[in-house]
Amino acid sequence: MPAAPLGVGDAGISFDDPAFVRTSILSSPTSSTVTARIRALLSGAILFEGNITLAVTGPGSSRWSGQASINGTTAQLTVAWISSAYTGNTGDIDVTITTPKGHGPLYNDLPAILDFDLTLGTGAGETPIAGSLVIGGPDLPWKKENNNLRERKN
Repeated sequence: MPAAPLGVGDAGISFDDPAFVRTSILSSPTSSTVTARIRALLSGAILFEGNITLAVTGPGSSRWSGQASINGTTAQLTVAWISSAYTGNTGDIDVTITTPKGHGPLYNDLPAILDFDLTLGTGAGETPIAGSLVIGGPDLPWKKENNNLRERKN
């Protein structure tokens, strides 16, 4: 099944279909977990590619968070949906990717371009929604950038 479009940008994440709410992604409205897939390339080299199981917590399933490690690289993902009820189609995301010391692609490239793909709902019975983002170019530059840290926060 192709993933529904997910807007990923400086303001967070969003989707436009009012009939599709965050609990539509879950395998059931009361699911305690959801699976996400992250693909992150830094200057064309794979930084992290894999699945993360997110715990679904908070009122109205409003907070999803988890982490995974692949080949020594750890990715942490948190999705904080903005809404006071089960509906709501916008949220904030926080992603931290940490590579082992002395590893990781092209940290000395300045500017470094990050291609980031996020799919929520990749597990059994879940409904996927996906989006992409490019950070480091002229449209969305890094807020902080040096040889071992790159940060983009609103």
